[in-house]
Amino acid sequence: MLVFRTFQAQKDTCNTAIAEHGGTVLTLMEQCPPSEIEIRKDGSIHTKESASRLNGAIPMSDPLTGGALSAHGRTCPITRDRIHVSYGSSSKPYVRVDTFKDGDGWNLRDSVGVNTAAPVMVHDCAITYQYVIVFDFPLTVRPARFW
Repeated sequence: MLVFRTFQAQKDTCNTAIAEHGGTVLTLMEQCPPSEIEIRKDGSIHTKESASRLNGAIPMSDPLTGGALSAHGRTCPITRDRIHVSYGSSSKPYVRVDTFKDGDGWNLRDSVGVNTAAPVMVHDCAITYQYVIVFDFPLTVRPARFW
């Protein structure tokens, strides 16, 4: 039996990407809540908030990860909205498309669930002015298969 000693099974390293939106800088990692950082004038980096929920925009929904925000978001060149496609493995919908409105910080404008047949690893996304393209690849995430 697989046992985790903390609610969040993965260490918060947020070492995959850095994203700025509305003056707020996040460090990101797949399957982990982001960390908000401040880059100071002297070049030093200060963690303002680790495992940020972005004011409730990231649900605490997955027992393995504690919720997540994709590390591979996109900024619409026309609207300046920031779009992230995130995934989870514990409950439907397994995929979530979050749109953060342009402006001050990471303010969630819309969150839409995407039904897939099974929990899938959605590593990246593509966007057009009217569409978000979600890649539903055959790599599935099924924790029950771990043991």
